[in-house]
Amino acid sequence: MGGIYRPPAKVLALAGAAHVAAPSPGPAVSLPTTFAGVAIHMIGVKGNGMAALAEVLSARGATITGSDVAEHFQTSEMLDHLRVSPQVGFDQPLPAGTDLVVHSTAFQPDSTAQLRSALEAGLPVVSYPQALGALSRRAQTVSITGVHGKSTTTALCACLVDALGLPATVLAGTGMANFDGSGSLNRGERYFVAETCEYQRHFDWLSPDHAVVASVEWEHPDTYASADLVEEAFVAFLSGLGRGGSLIYCADDRGAVAVAKRVAAARDDVRLVPYGEAAEGPFAVRGVVAAAGETRFEIAAGAAVGASPFVLRVPACHNALNATAATAVAAILSEPSATASAHWWARVSSALLEFRGGRRRMEMVGEAAGVAVIDDYGHHPTEIRATLEGLRAFYPGRRLVVDFMSHTYSRTLALLDEFGAAFGEADLVILHRVFASARERDWLRERRQTPDQVAAALVAAVKGRHPACHYSESFPDAVTFLLDRLGPGDVLVTMGAGDNWQVGRGVLQRLDGGAAG
Repeated sequence: MGGIYRPPAKVLALAGAAHVAAPSPGPAVSLPTTFAGVAIHMIGVKGNGMAALAEVLSARGATITGSDVAEHFQTSEMLDHLRVSPQVGFDQPLPAGTDLVVHSTAFQPDSTAQLRSALEAGLPVVSYPQALGALSRRAQTVSITGVHGKSTTTALCACLVDALGLPATVLAGTGMANFDGSGSLNRGERYFVAETCEYQRHFDWLSPDHAVVASVEWEHPDTYASADLVEEAFVAFLSGLGRGGSLIYCADDRGAVAVAKRVAAARDDVRLVPYGEAAEGPFAVRGVVAAAGETRFEIAAGAAVGASPFVLRVPACHNALNATAATAVAAILSEPSATASAHWWARVSSALLEFRGGRRRMEMVGEAAGVAVIDDYGHHPTEIRATLEGLRAFYPGRRLVVDFMSHTYSRTLALLDEFGAAFGEADLVILHRVFASARERDWLRERRQTPDQVAAALVAAVKGRHPACHYSESFPDAVTFLLDRLGPGDVLVTMGAGDNWQVGRGVLQRLDGGAAG
């Protein structure tokens, strides 16, 4: 889908329908009734969501093959576990006996020979969000949405589903440390909890009964021309919740509150469930304290039965909010009886204490020579600022060094001022060239700009607020630069949606000569 998607001004309610009509990119698609013995080829299988979907389909009996670029992705371990060895490139013939093709939205028939040949052969072809939509119609579904926080919230949901023994499938956009790096948890098919994205209105394919909205603000400027259009997209999507469904929203986030109010005005049958420090009710959050090595907080309903405070061993106060959102999801899917309430909350508390985070979500990569290396996917200024504030509180008194790689030219240029102000908690910042998206290969040329000009603009914006800023053209240069400056007690965090995670691993390998994991 190209250009700016402008949603309809009004979403029509269908009285008595299981779901309310929401704008969709096209007609719903179907998947096989059973996946047992179905051969599915996945184009772009190394993507986080695609690899997690491969796990789900495999767990339901499908045989998975795939294709992607040659570069090493952090999903390789997931695919190795499934015994999937992706074809390199997209020009090879489809594997013999392929019954269904699922493709990442990064690949389209006009640029992908393998996808084009599947269509010409008359094979069923569905995109990743279409496949999620089809799965959502088979189960009671919870959509985890938000410009920020959805991956961690989904991973927390998986931990609670596991601890409570719920018959659910959870699909996250990141590998989950508690499940050996898997991007999914497959405990049953009665419930489906899925991370869903607003980019290009991908979430419109889903048919959720309930939803979480962690945050709403301007993001994806190549899809949305303004913050108002982002809000419109969320309102349109969430107005299609299942009749009598629940909207769990962060009362501390202005955009999420605005969306919830608009949905409530259109749908008086939807139950609003606020959470956060500004919330009232069972999921009000109180007493958030971040200290060395842990984050403590109370949830009102838990405190009422003596289950608070809750403790997380991952950085950042905002993870207390993510944990509370996940707890609200668990309560909707398995609301405890009055007699079992204390036991239920005790299991929740234990699961939160054992939560170890997600791949590239404040992930502890390793430590060598007294230097801790953390990797984080944060690529929006709001995420960067919150993550660095969390790390500062979690590692008091330690020097904080940030290696950041911006993602997409459009986001970088649209939010230059915000990027400039986002690194206030860092003691030293290293920047790189922008990690460009394939969808933007013509974007700069049309605007008569070059990658070097975008990088220079970002460096100037950050240096204007943060003089301790250095630009490294290559990752090896960054490793060399950092090795001359890092010392015992320092915390190095690699940030961004690009591949500069290699810098942190390179630093660890050079510091102790061992593998960085």
